[in-house]
Amino acid sequence: MVYLAYHLRLQKYVVIKRIIKNFTGNLTARKEVDVLKNLHHQNLPQVYDFVQEQGSVYTVIDYVDGYDLQTYINQGYSFTEEQLILWYRQLADVLDYLHRQNPPVLHSDIKPGNIIINSAGNAVLIDFNISLDNDPQSVKGYSLPYASPEQIYFARSISMGYEVEGALDGRTDLYSLGATFYRILSGTDPLVCVQSPPLASMGLPYDEYFLRIVDRCMCVDREQRYPSAAKLLSNMNRFRRQSRQYRRRMTIQLLAALLTIVMLGGGVYCLLRGGMEAKAERYTAAVTDAMHSYERGDVSNAAQACYAVLDGSEYQDLLRENPDDQSRLLEILGNLAYDSGSYAQAASRYDEALFYALSTEQRKACLQGCIQAYAESGDIPSARRRLEQARGEGLDSSGILLAEAVICAREGNAAACEAAVNELLARESDKEICARACVAAASCAADDQAALPWLERAMTYSQSRNILRGVTVTSGNLAQRTGSRDARRAAVTYGKLLTDQPYASRTDWLNYVAALRLDERSQEASNVLEKLKNEYPGDYEVLAQLAFVNDALGDADRAANYCTMALNAWERDLSPDKAAAESSLIQNLQALQRKLGGA
Repeated sequence: MVYLAYHLRLQKYVVIKRIIKNFTGNLTARKEVDVLKNLHHQNLPQVYDFVQEQGSVYTVIDYVDGYDLQTYINQGYSFTEEQLILWYRQLADVLDYLHRQNPPVLHSDIKPGNIIINSAGNAVLIDFNISLDNDPQSVKGYSLPYASPEQIYFARSISMGYEVEGALDGRTDLYSLGATFYRILSGTDPLVCVQSPPLASMGLPYDEYFLRIVDRCMCVDREQRYPSAAKLLSNMNRFRRQSRQYRRRMTIQLLAALLTIVMLGGGVYCLLRGGMEAKAERYTAAVTDAMHSYERGDVSNAAQACYAVLDGSEYQDLLRENPDDQSRLLEILGNLAYDSGSYAQAASRYDEALFYALSTEQRKACLQGCIQAYAESGDIPSARRRLEQARGEGLDSSGILLAEAVICAREGNAAACEAAVNELLARESDKEICARACVAAASCAADDQAALPWLERAMTYSQSRNILRGVTVTSGNLAQRTGSRDARRAAVTYGKLLTDQPYASRTDWLNYVAALRLDERSQEASNVLEKLKNEYPGDYEVLAQLAFVNDALGDADRAANYCTMALNAWERDLSPDKAAAESSLIQNLQALQRKLGGA
């Protein structure tokens, strides 16, 4: 069972997933629970909590906005070599981080459905098993055709009641990672417990060195795989030096250098100088495009523009000469991750930005981002370490107060948080800082009724997308709980402001629809949903809402048709955040279908 929920204290969407049924032990006494909660990596969803309820164990983790690789495979999507290499390196880095924990954390279920490509274009590894040790007796299942041969052997032996010797280690995850990319690169499933035909011999349009890396991860004999994720990551980091594209580029550069030495004439010099000036102009335009895209709220283009400058080979020399530019681009990526609720990823980006920042103002901005992102991710020790560093580097008093407010909010100390916020608001004129302070106060409020005034106050300083989302959802929750007419109308007003923003997301539109339905404005909701259906054809949540609003409008035929379409689309959906059969959405949809079928 998987549920999408809105966390009132964190002011963000989270996923609640049942991971164990019929659990009889003491969950709080299990050390692996603390291990998982203390994981912080930009390519992992943050685990916030584990809940034991009526024999079941549920985990509360970050909601990752994006689609898993299995969805892309099903749709016949093809990826560029650059994308695949980036994701493989990111996942190798994740596995290196996990396998270095004490005890090592083995994922043991890496497959396309458990890798989400988020809205920033990065790979996020999801769905950990709670059993973290490498004892083969703890292996209960596996996913074909991506499981390693040794994992299949251990699981099958245990299911038959046999004792098995030896242990799983990080190499089983390396196999599953290789098998996943084997499927993407070749378009065919890897063979089970038999050596698959090597990718490097298939004539695929990808770099041979990269294909050989994947092939080695997939060796049936685990002794022939990379001995560790660290070794795999080292090979991925050497990729450019080994790949044919890199060697070709270096050859061209060498020839160009020799040509320069031989032809010292003024014409060559002018040509080279002109080329350098043209490159500098392209660099300036690219950096400016990234910054302007972020300022106008074009999230997708801002992220792409930042990556184009940071990850491409063309501008590396200019970035080295302009470290504050590199810092600002990384800060933008941190801001985008923070605004989407990916706080651990944001903290990592801010840390990178801080490394390159030279100017005092840029360092202060990066430190402020680090503190808030670490606090929101639950890594309070790191947040406090950065706060002490910020004090040492002269972060102004308002920045210190905001950092204290965010940390206190995350610790649940509402009184200390509100005291810091009130002191900050009394002295600060920077609207963005004031808005963030109000959001911090709202996040530790006792309930929606107490949180809403803080969020509405935040709106007087900034109507950013993040604040509008919070105030729309909070007022909608309050209206649903209390039936308040004022809250219903407020939810509609805020929802309209949110969707009037450029680049409103599907979730934003669905929240607006929910507000319209609460205010009994079904025809307006229907009009919005019909437009949304054109943009997201086959989306079961949109179709389900169309069924509900048409039922409210008294159009039984259209409602029944949308019921059938929604349930069929739900059955076909393979995304990890698919609503569970026991969720209120599916239960209400099935109840409506029965009612209409009996009419």
